[in-house]
Amino acid sequence: MLAPELRSQVEVTLVNFKSELDLYDANVDGIEFCHHEGDACDLPEFADQSFDLVHSNSVIEHVRSYRNMLRFASEVRRLGRFYYVQTPSFWFPIDPHYGRPFVHWVPEPARIALYQKIRISQAPWRISRRRWRAAMT
Repeated sequence: MLAPELRSQVEVTLVNFKSELDLYDANVDGIEFCHHEGDACDLPEFADQSFDLVHSNSVIEHVRSYRNMLRFASEVRRLGRFYYVQTPSFWFPIDPHYGRPFVHWVPEPARIALYQKIRISQAPWRISRRRWRAAMT
C-alpha cells in the first residue's frame, strides 16, 4: 500500500493489447495509469532505462515462443533500472491458467486432445488443434 501523500508522484504505464487495456481504469486511488498499446517483446518507442521498475506478472509464458521469451526478457532488462518478472511454477500441481490438476504435465498431443474435449476452467470454449498450434508458434 502506497502512502496517500506519495500517490501523486507515481505513474504506472500498462503495456498490453487494446482489448486488455480497456479493462483498466485510468486512475486508481490517486495513482495515474497510462495505457500503452503494444508488443511487450518490442517497445522501441521507449528509451533505455525509461522506467524505475518494470514489473511483469505472468506474461513471459504467454508470448508464444522461446524466441519471444528471449525478446521479452531483453526488453524488460533494457527498459527498467530494476525489474521483477514473475511466472507460475511448472512444478506446482495445479495448472495456473485453467485450474486443472496435472494437465500441464501431460504430453502435448494428449493435452491438445483433453483441451478439445473438456471445458477449461470457466471458459465457455474448447480449443481447436489449429488454435493450439497457432498459439505455440
